[in-house]
Amino acid sequence: MMNQLGRSTALASAAALDHEARGQLPEAIAAWTDLNRRQRDSEVERRLVRLRHEAAHQLDRLTPADSWPRVMPDPFPHVVGKPPEISHGELTPELLGGAILHHGCLLVRGLMPTPTAADLVLGIDAAFDARQASVDDSPPSSPRSDAESWFVPDDALYAKSPTALIVRKYSRGLNALHACDSPRVLFSVIDALERTRVPQVIGDHFGETAVLTADKCMLRRIQPEPMPQPGWHQDGSFMGTVRSVDVWVALTPCGGDSNAPGLEILPRRLRGVLECGKGVARNPIEVVDEEVARAGGDVAPLCPTFESGDALLFDDLFLHRTTPGGAHERYALEAWFFAASCRPEKYAPFVL
Repeated sequence: MMNQLGRSTALASAAALDHEARGQLPEAIAAWTDLNRRQRDSEVERRLVRLRHEAAHQLDRLTPADSWPRVMPDPFPHVVGKPPEISHGELTPELLGGAILHHGCLLVRGLMPTPTAADLVLGIDAAFDARQASVDDSPPSSPRSDAESWFVPDDALYAKSPTALIVRKYSRGLNALHACDSPRVLFSVIDALERTRVPQVIGDHFGETAVLTADKCMLRRIQPEPMPQPGWHQDGSFMGTVRSVDVWVALTPCGGDSNAPGLEILPRRLRGVLECGKGVARNPIEVVDEEVARAGGDVAPLCPTFESGDALLFDDLFLHRTTPGGAHERYALEAWFFAASCRPEKYAPFVL
């Protein structure tokens, strides 16, 4: 006979399937999410990736809310030459919007609890291992009973076109992995983000639903090895007209005096995209040091110290780059949120 837990699971699965059949995708996502929280299931996690994409496309006809950017007061008028800083519990749409509008970014200490960050680090290792095994056409170095959920390329990422192979190879070379390609880690990432209230705060900042994209939600594991200095860039140089907030979360200590690669930033608001592509290598998105100095004026670049779970929130005009070197790996999550009506058309969206 089926025990009580089995009956409860069966009823929950039936309810989730019924929501799908009726086209009630947000309700279906909520039901499958609740079921997967009770007991992790690879099939459910893969199903959720598909449903999140389908639900996002139901939002495509929204009209942008209000004018952009909004006129907002500076909530940190005495902060100069460094990012304004708050604790997780202080985060509000007004502080987020005002900080980005007047300072370019907002540093949120302890956005994620340390145990949550540590769990995501373990998940990233498992996903990277599963991806490498897929590339090598061999079993993962650490066999797991749930291995089929750690790396499953997302069909929505360039829809199996040759571009998808190029993009994934490029990301692999940068020690990065698209979160959507790991259904298990993506579930953990979304669960962790929702517990921080960040998606709700960003949605209130936009005045409409905030969505993620397959292209710009990344898991990063930067190696402590010699490498050329990465170039300065603004993501707005290649995303077009958008309304965005990037949630960059340090999952391990990095930057500053941590002896692990961090982020170098220009902590000031820029009003547009700077001229790029002028370097020796003519990287089409790179902003050369001379342009950075002119844009900074009396504000100098700096490399903040991040503890595990700290986050930097900024938009598409923010100037930044990765710092190389150090003796330790750096794990990080990069999750770009877009207003549903103003996301890049070329990106594959998904809802939380």
